[in-house]
Amino acid sequence: MKKFKTFILTIAISLIAFLASAQIIVTDPAFPSESQSVTITYDATEGNGGLEGFTGDVYLHTGVITNNSTSSSDWKYVKFDWTVNDASVKATSLGNNKWEFTFSPNVRDFFGVSDPSEEIEQIAIVFKGVENGTIVAEGKDTGNADIFVDLYSAETNAQFISPSEDFEILEEGNSIEIVGIGTVSEGTLSLRLQKEGTEIASTTEDTLRYTFTPVTGENDVNFSLIADNGQNAADTASAFITIRDNVGETAARPSGLEDGITLSSNAVSLSLFAPNKEYVYVIGDFNDWTPSSEYLMNKETAGADSSWFWLENISLTSGEEYAFQYLVDGEIRIADPYSSQILDPFNDQYIPETTYPNLKPYPQDKTSGWVSLVRPGIPEFNWEATNYQRPEKTELVVYELLIRDFVAAQNFETLTDTLDYLENLGVNAIELMPVSEFDGNLSWGYNPSFHLALDKYYGTPEAFKRFVDEAHKRDMAVILDVVMNHATGASSLYRLYD
Repeated sequence: MKKFKTFILTIAISLIAFLASAQIIVTDPAFPSESQSVTITYDATEGNGGLEGFTGDVYLHTGVITNNSTSSSDWKYVKFDWTVNDASVKATSLGNNKWEFTFSPNVRDFFGVSDPSEEIEQIAIVFKGVENGTIVAEGKDTGNADIFVDLYSAETNAQFISPSEDFEILEEGNSIEIVGIGTVSEGTLSLRLQKEGTEIASTTEDTLRYTFTPVTGENDVNFSLIADNGQNAADTASAFITIRDNVGETAARPSGLEDGITLSSNAVSLSLFAPNKEYVYVIGDFNDWTPSSEYLMNKETAGADSSWFWLENISLTSGEEYAFQYLVDGEIRIADPYSSQILDPFNDQYIPETTYPNLKPYPQDKTSGWVSLVRPGIPEFNWEATNYQRPEKTELVVYELLIRDFVAAQNFETLTDTLDYLENLGVNAIELMPVSEFDGNLSWGYNPSFHLALDKYYGTPEAFKRFVDEAHKRDMAVILDVVMNHATGASSLYRLYD
């Protein structure tokens, strides 16, 4: 995180207009610090567009990320609970889908951060659209992620304004204006733009502009913006542009490739059914969550309402866990709808270690939304009840239960320990209320989000298999209550066309 203590920076009116049209948040000053009054301008047409056209009142739900935060979801010094719409956090409408708010007299005092050893790194924000005292809409970043405003404390700073994200997807044949700004607290500012390590532009002004037009054959390009004060103090910002070069091309899926996730011992192949979508990238642990030409999926179109995106043999290491997503049309981030395991940025942190040991951490600061979890080369489960015969339907004695309420530990492992009790009751079939991935951690399960994934709050896939195996050893059937006719807003099927 780049920071600074004091600076003087003048931005031309033309640059401010450019910023206002290109970013979800514009700050004044351009390099805000925790010790300053900071004014933000929110563009409701950017990000998730949740408040675009909204005419009611807009309030901030806001806190800070400090050096004591454990993740980007670990907000500190939150001003008010979500449901409180206090006048001190009400934004001012500027018209034209713009809203303004000032953190004053400075960021530290506004949030009440008094410990001098605690450093504010980011301001965290969700904008709330309120009508008649009720929150009816939310303004968030792309992918419904929280909005973060970086704070600076270094004496020399460089920042890309365009591209405004860590990466940019550029269609072949198009150009992009690269814009960078810099500041120094002392000395003389110089800005240099490098492409793949070679300098291509420079200026002694506080703003650098360069029009990038890819040449034939360019796919992935790294840029660096270097601010230098001429006194051995420098700062570097980075940006990545990938050139999308297969617009309109069609490539039939390999024979036998099924929808969803196909794992081998050291690779994964993927197929996503997504009609009316233009392009899809695979992003994940294997490419630092950055779209690039290598991970642009092939497209097969069989009709106006039938399109598949596919990619074969993404190389993985056998036995290691990987998280990944699809980045659809450069905006929508989803897990594979066929995932057998997912990571949830909101609820995984509350799953006990005893229930799900060594759960892979969510990739904070890399992406947003739900992600797929895969592990190639998983050994086959050693089923012991190999001679199990299911009871006849006419002979079933069914015990229906909700794991959450049936055992205090609320997991498969403890449920397995109760099988003798159920067997002594004369039960020969256990019907589990839905255990597919559902919203939250505590639920009856009739709000599914990923139909083919086990909810991790109940335990690992191996723990579930052990439960089934032990039930079969007692000649007890396991029946799953499933809900296939609807899905919640967390579902990839929903998010694709929301």
